[in-house]
Amino acid sequence: MARFASVLSHRVARNRFARFALWPSTGPRLSFVFVLLYAGIFPVFFPLLTWYANPHTSFASITGRNYFAAIGLALVSIVLILLNRQMWTVAQNRAARSVAITILAGWLGASACLLLTYPGQSTDIADYSFRAHMLVHLGKNPLTTPPSAVIPFDSYPYLSWYRVVDPYGPVWHWLAGGLHALVGDDVLANFLAFKFLAIIATGASGVFIYAILRQIASSYAVAGLALWLWNPLVLNEGALNGHNDLVMVAIMLAGLWLMLGRHATVGVVTLVVAGLVKVSAWILLPVVFVWLLRQRGWRHGLAVIALASCAGGLLVFLAYAPFGGWALLPEMLKDRSWWPTGTWTAAAFYALRDGLHWPHDTVVGWVIGSVTLLFGIIAMILMVKIRDLRACAWSVVLAYLLVASHWFQPWYATWLVALAAIAIDRRLVTYTIVFTFFMLLHPIVAQYVASQVNLPPGGNDLIMAAATLLVPQILALRLIVMSKKLGLKHDLVVT
Repeated sequence: MARFASVLSHRVARNRFARFALWPSTGPRLSFVFVLLYAGIFPVFFPLLTWYANPHTSFASITGRNYFAAIGLALVSIVLILLNRQMWTVAQNRAARSVAITILAGWLGASACLLLTYPGQSTDIADYSFRAHMLVHLGKNPLTTPPSAVIPFDSYPYLSWYRVVDPYGPVWHWLAGGLHALVGDDVLANFLAFKFLAIIATGASGVFIYAILRQIASSYAVAGLALWLWNPLVLNEGALNGHNDLVMVAIMLAGLWLMLGRHATVGVVTLVVAGLVKVSAWILLPVVFVWLLRQRGWRHGLAVIALASCAGGLLVFLAYAPFGGWALLPEMLKDRSWWPTGTWTAAAFYALRDGLHWPHDTVVGWVIGSVTLLFGIIAMILMVKIRDLRACAWSVVLAYLLVASHWFQPWYATWLVALAAIAIDRRLVTYTIVFTFFMLLHPIVAQYVASQVNLPPGGNDLIMAAATLLVPQILALRLIVMSKKLGLKHDLVVT
């Protein structure tokens, strides 16, 4: 009798939840609460107009590094994630135009609030702006010339990468340079411009997500849009912090849309263009090549790969030519490969190099080399085992983030959110939503905890890895163990 009552209670609860998800006014009410949270917190406590003139200000410094503020930001993150998941559920049950409009309204409202919020979780916008200034107004190449060779630090104290050349690709510099030429040297205008660019890129990604899903499973298209546009990490790294990853993701999705739409050669070349924003986008090229061989056979697949590789290689050569040639690429990769932060790799690296005083080159070879090799092995296994392009791309990106991204930052996870939005797999979506929370937790832990303690070499990175990567890594292992086959029901076969 008790068992019957328990089952009955469970069914009633499920039915109530289903009625809530299907209730027509649920979407608008969710959207209202979603925008209200953003409007009542971020531009109120961290207003852009108040703080933009103060270099290297952060959410932590604005709140006096108060732990209650940190807890409040974490709780708000949880609520926003729950709203994101609920809207995704609503959109699955009611894939109507009215729901899509509600999703867009909520995203635009939240983006407007974050546009007026100080980017207190990253200083990258300032570096984007000054390097664009170097290119447009000073005639200096940001890929070969650091800001320290151009100005004294006091002339523009917003910079974080003062003595380092820029790691981004030519497409990004052309885009950033054009934007800077349009708005001029005003600090506030540049903050707004780069934020607005990220918002546009986020919207463009939404268009491509919707287009991809319309090809594969049209009834899920609105749900995929909800998962992407309402994801609080995507909003943070786009409208708040203005990261160029959102531009890279938009181009990446355009390439996948072309691939799945039977334009494989152009799709591969488009993925190459995404790497001309950030070279890390090229980790998807092997995934695409293996998928093409499966879908089109060895003869036809190799022909497409060869043609796309030649066209892509020529494009890379031409793009880098004005910046010193593509010989810069291996040098850039070498320079950035040994800069780990916020990971287990970083903790081991600095403990060995700075704590035990191992030679730098030895530590790079053993620590960075071993982890990179491990990622290569994992990626190969994933590409062999997972036949679906979208699931495989998601899995390889996740492996890169959890294993091989030595310089780890939360905005990299926006790539994973975009791929989860087109995957149509509840397991991947659920994992991505959980992962989103830990990425939102990352700057909170970094600003309020890790930066406030004085630990031996590698200690701060150990805190960051334990707080933000340990649980996602455990859950990823569980996902692998529990999933006999990580495939999708809606697989588009290209012939």
